[in-house]
Amino acid sequence: MALRDDLEASLRAHWDRGTLAVYADHLQGLGEVRGELIVLDLRIEEVGPLPELVARRKELLTAWLATQPPGKIQHGFVDVDASGADPVFQTLAAFENPAAPYIRTVLVAGTPAQILEALGIIGWAPRPGLVRLVLRQWNEGDLPSVREAPLRALVDATPHLDTLELEGHRVLGDVAHPTVRSLRVSGWNAFEALIGKGSPLPSLTELDFAYASQLGVHEGRASLPGLLHASRLPALRSLDLSRNEVGSKTDPNNLAADYDPFELVRMLTVSNQLVALRLPRLRSELQVDHLRTALARMRRLERLEIRASPAQLGRDLVHPRAAITFF
Repeated sequence: MALRDDLEASLRAHWDRGTLAVYADHLQGLGEVRGELIVLDLRIEEVGPLPELVARRKELLTAWLATQPPGKIQHGFVDVDASGADPVFQTLAAFENPAAPYIRTVLVAGTPAQILEALGIIGWAPRPGLVRLVLRQWNEGDLPSVREAPLRALVDATPHLDTLELEGHRVLGDVAHPTVRSLRVSGWNAFEALIGKGSPLPSLTELDFAYASQLGVHEGRASLPGLLHASRLPALRSLDLSRNEVGSKTDPNNLAADYDPFELVRMLTVSNQLVALRLPRLRSELQVDHLRTALARMRRLERLEIRASPAQLGRDLVHPRAAITFF
């Protein structure tokens, strides 16, 4: 089993076709259906969904699983989609399925109570294959007071979780997951670690942050000096604020709400850590001044990307190290 474990660890760290092909060959040598399924999916990607390939794939899936879990099975692994009318039942169905050991990603969308219950299900047992978790909380309000126990269990159950995506208000409390490297957040108070509360995120290197959320009415206002504080993000190197445009929240890029993202940039305490920074449009000379002030502190910056701005604002920006581009 050592080779199998090594290959699965390699796929968790870096998903690529070459490793998948070797993994598939190893599984076929063990007589496992998933091996041929992976080969078929790789082949379909190369030549398209030829009828004979699709038919054989369906035959193998039926032989492997009497009932398929909610979501998608691809390359022998499962991406769970628990965003239907009963996300708790969908989560339970996925993790009680024989394919549960091969779940790579989970999406849960629902109320705070539903999300809490779904997280409890995930935390029932070790989930070493889970690398990505997406939580979309449809309405506002505090999670139940017992939330800490299932959240701690979730951390213990997901030792290889790499990517976390949160959308809504007050989605997670003080959960310092030690392995999360990439975080995408929509809603300034979705995660306590980003608002001057909670514990540090020791492995977080990439953050995509939007101040507002499309799920529910904008609530409250953040203290900008407390947002994205260096003491809680010691490893952060890449920050994407490009979704913080001013405008209707029906556009996923218009999530700035009632604050100036460039004022936040000016006040960032993580400035000297950043290697990459992605920003929304510059709309005023004051914002340009805020950005210049921030850039003076960003000594390690290598890449700065800014959405193309009205009247070409900011075209005269310079940095001694970073390449500045408009997109």
